[in-house]
Amino acid sequence: MTKIFEKLNKIRAFQRANLPFLESLEDYDIICEIGNAQEAGTFTTAKQLLLCQLGAPATLRRRLERMVKLGVVTKARNAQDGRMAELRLAPDVLRTYAKLGKHIDKLDKS
Repeated sequence: MTKIFEKLNKIRAFQRANLPFLESLEDYDIICEIGNAQEAGTFTTAKQLLLCQLGAPATLRRRLERMVKLGVVTKARNAQDGRMAELRLAPDVLRTYAKLGKHIDKLDKS
């Protein structure tokens, strides 16, 4: 029988040690949406995050701005449409998530 909660505890321990900026479920959801788009070779915007209905608009804006200030998320103007800001995860955050992916793979094999 799979010990799911044992695995979840190990994942949470990794997150607490390596991803201290994840303070809420909204933070986690924002990072997942941005990272998912980035893995697909594109980007997301603040408006797209709001359309995902991950939480109250004011909360999402506040959490996103916090992560931009911490350097977790980068924000750059779109070359074709200067009104739009592209959101991406910072390179060091991507590396940490790659480590988490390897950690999860090890847990799956055990």
